[in-house]
Amino acid sequence: MKTATKPATKTVVKKATAPAKPKTTSGGKIGAKSITILWADGNGVGYDEFPKTYKTFAAARRALIPIYKASVKSGRHNELEYKIVFQDNTSYKGRFGISPREVNPNMYKNVFEKYITDDIMYNLRNPYSGFTDREKKKYAALIKNYKLTD
Repeated sequence: MKTATKPATKTVVKKATAPAKPKTTSGGKIGAKSITILWADGNGVGYDEFPKTYKTFAAARRALIPIYKASVKSGRHNELEYKIVFQDNTSYKGRFGISPREVNPNMYKNVFEKYITDDIMYNLRNPYSGFTDREKKKYAALIKNYKLTD
């Protein structure tokens, strides 16, 4: 009596590929993939619908202008929360206040870079910031390795 034999199966082995390197700028810093404004307070007149994701810092900065104008009109500061995702999928989330006395997007072409850099540098130098040494290294690396402008 003959027994049926199974046909031979072919094993396919895929070559391992190295992960893609993140896009870097000419200065060797890793650029942003997206900037999301998660929410903004104020009167909301002329605001984009948040959360909204932008591909460039310039586009995100333009979305801050109506928030700034609402602050000027009301005489109060308006706060917003944002998240930046970089080309290597590292992310940074923060908040800042917009008003004539705080962040004025009309004054700074690179308002995100200005605010984030100022805030991180202040906290890195401030012994009472509450940052752990590990957090300080992480934030120092953010400024050193990541591009916060277009």
